[in-house]
Amino acid sequence: MVSAMSSPELDQRRLARVMKIARLDAWSLLALAAPAGGFALVSRDAPASLTAVGVVLCGLCELHGHACLRRRQTAGMRWLIAAQLSCLFFLIVYAGFVARAATAEHLLSLLPSFTKEQLVFIFPDPAELQWWLVRLQQLSALLLAGGAIAYQGGMTWFYARSRAAICRNFSAPPVLVDDSRSR
Repeated sequence: MVSAMSSPELDQRRLARVMKIARLDAWSLLALAAPAGGFALVSRDAPASLTAVGVVLCGLCELHGHACLRRRQTAGMRWLIAAQLSCLFFLIVYAGFVARAATAEHLLSLLPSFTKEQLVFIFPDPAELQWWLVRLQQLSALLLAGGAIAYQGGMTWFYARSRAAICRNFSAPPVLVDDSRSR
């Protein structure tokens, strides 16, 4: 017979899940944004560099939120939510910049010569090629914005939804959780 878990035990499990996800997400942001920022800096791409710096700061905020939760401080949830919303802001602003700054000349300058030759063969009309290149760049920006809204928005929702359980957990004495029953 499976017994129902008590509310403090469920709150403790929620805290453990939030802390695990926050740590993983923070290190993922740092691992992806730091090298991307370095590459953007070397490429002299100022908007991408600034975005990467912003995302790195969001990762650091999320690590700080995780550390607050380890010290049983409810302010950690505010740090986690703020990190996600800030990351969403940086990515949407960057996607908007990419969509508006897309020019066929710039995109063609990034391609190797053999690719340019293949594109000229596929699109004999230069105006049609330019139109497609700009639309593909705008589609990339739209996908970036949509992905950011889905992921960062989902993480924000998860953290906000978990906030009450975390606050309840911190107001009660710590509970030891037996993970053997869930396996």
